[in-house]
Amino acid sequence: MRRLYLSFLTLFLSLYATGQDLASAPGGLLARMWRPSHSSVLFGAGSTNQLDSYLSPIEYNGPQFSVMVESTRALSRWQTESTGWSFQSLLDINLHTSQTKAAGARYLGGDINYDAAFHHNWYRVLTPRLTLFAGPQAGISLGGLYSTRAGNNPANAHLNLHLSVSVGACYAFYIKRFPISINYQADLPLIGAAFSPNYGQSYYEMWQKGGYDHNIVGTHIGNAFSLRQMLTASFHIGNRTSLTIGYLGDIRQATLNGLKQHQYGHGGLIGWTRKF
Repeated sequence: MRRLYLSFLTLFLSLYATGQDLASAPGGLLARMWRPSHSSVLFGAGSTNQLDSYLSPIEYNGPQFSVMVESTRALSRWQTESTGWSFQSLLDINLHTSQTKAAGARYLGGDINYDAAFHHNWYRVLTPRLTLFAGPQAGISLGGLYSTRAGNNPANAHLNLHLSVSVGACYAFYIKRFPISINYQADLPLIGAAFSPNYGQSYYEMWQKGGYDHNIVGTHIGNAFSLRQMLTASFHIGNRTSLTIGYLGDIRQATLNGLKQHQYGHGGLIGWTRKF
């Protein structure tokens, strides 16, 4: 029994010392988190489910590949030990191909998404290991789909601008003195504007005949609910470099001008993160 008590006491003291090292060590993990400046390059692979009723009323499924370049820099003028502001830049490039269950047609497509956000950070929330952040985000998305099935309208372009709210958390800990940080971020578009052909309208009518027909449409949660979520774990393999793995879930959908479209993407991420 005495050995059991000693074991529990040793475990408690080691966990306490680890927490103190995280919180106060000059070069420790949380000391760097107080100045959350880093850049990441992540490669993703997964699946996508697509619907674009301008091209077809049928859902298409297939693989998706992505490259994400994310950079966060602390704004040094507004930093204290407990709070601070940071600027995040996020570029996401996706390529995807999908087909129907009958394999009678195929979509080829891709999109480029750029978002910029100002986050207010709250450090040491409840525990020295937890950081929370939230703030406004603005972004632009440009892409399109091409259908291999012959038709009068074989392609459709996608363009939208949006203002979003971005929230997340970061939790840092040690496993046998090996530092790991878990990061979660969710981005929810609130309002914006998007391009959309009208029901039954061809691109020839738009561009050759100048037939504008409400092709710039206001968007909001009611007609274009979308949500991007990212969960990653960074394994610190050097003083400033981390191996990062994670999950990306990206839901995009809209009902505009009598047309429906959605793109549900899910996949894994792997890459590296480097602290400034």
